[in-house]
Amino acid sequence: MGYRAIERWQQLAAEQSRTTGIPSIDSGVSSGYGQVRFALGPTGEWRLLIPIGSDARPDALPASVNLRITVVRLTQQHTALRYADMQCCNRQLNQVFAELADAILCRIEHGIAPLSAIAGAMAEFRELLRDERHAQVPIEQVLGLIGELLVLQHLARYSASCTDAWTGPFEQRHDFRRGRHAIEVKASARSDATRVHINGIEQLAEPAGGKLLLVHVRLERTDVGPLTVGILFQQLVQAGANPHALGHALAQLGCDNPFDLAWNETAWTLEGMTTYAVTPDFPRLVRSSLVQGSLPAGVAHLGYELDLSVATSFALLQPQFESFMEEMMT
Repeated sequence: MGYRAIERWQQLAAEQSRTTGIPSIDSGVSSGYGQVRFALGPTGEWRLLIPIGSDARPDALPASVNLRITVVRLTQQHTALRYADMQCCNRQLNQVFAELADAILCRIEHGIAPLSAIAGAMAEFRELLRDERHAQVPIEQVLGLIGELLVLQHLARYSASCTDAWTGPFEQRHDFRRGRHAIEVKASARSDATRVHINGIEQLAEPAGGKLLLVHVRLERTDVGPLTVGILFQQLVQAGANPHALGHALAQLGCDNPFDLAWNETAWTLEGMTTYAVTPDFPRLVRSSLVQGSLPAGVAHLGYELDLSVATSFALLQPQFESFMEEMMT
């Protein structure tokens, strides 16, 4: 069935000057919570308003620089409804947005829940546009980046210059370093994971006269989750992080576009984050652990697995973790 999306938006544009409030037209499709509506934004951008339940979370959907998805509360015929507000931010893509709207409306009309309809249609469009000639980004690389971006979010609470402390992309010893404070981040793809890989005898060596934290981020992969590279990029910019500095750091990791499908095919949920104070008694290998204070001749690199289940006594409480972050950034 066609829903005449383009005609509806063109009709709204012609009538916009004579309309008060948000210009909108009933699509003829009910989401189960109310009627889906075609609408226009203040500058004429095309919008699709989809009524959703009170516990639905559109923030878990993979928005992009060209497609914004927010939650709005609007009154229709004296009834306040909660909507997933999908907005096309690039007018050159209006035709594509109309096709996406048709696909979403078709799913909803066939009884699929609103957010599932949105996610399913978007996944189908991504699959259609996938370029198999491009190499896929290894899942471990995406996982590690998500972990570091989550820590960067914590730092952003205390300073908009948080990206200055993100040293990992520039091949520094630790993932984050500012002054005498440093943070090393390890991400695991299972909620019950306890083992992490340590790269070399310098990685868990604290800065001279300073402090080092080891942050273990535990994630799980989901079909539609709140954590993707693109979503975290947007949230960091909204929190005040410099988008150019952030983009430069991402580019050093091979992520030239934070909204690139290759980096956003997988979504994640945060299952837990544990922080450890790396002190002289922490279970680790550093130069002082070696008899000669250095690797034997001919041994170029040393890596090892660390079981964090034996390091529980070094775990920090949340206030201690936040205190360290604040101290690091001020």
